[in-house]
Amino acid sequence: MEQAEAPWMRYAFHQGYALEIAGKDAILNIVVSFNKVIHPSPGV
Repeated sequence: MEQAEAPWMRYAFHQGYALEIAGKDAILNIVVSFNKVIHPSPGV
């Protein structure tokens, strides 16, 4: 039973990890974009 569940558990863990990384990336991109709007860099 445990061996049968292992691949699914591993898959779910990797999917969750990837989603977490993507989420942090998206938030970071939004923050960076927002900061550029508020504080435009000269010459960019």
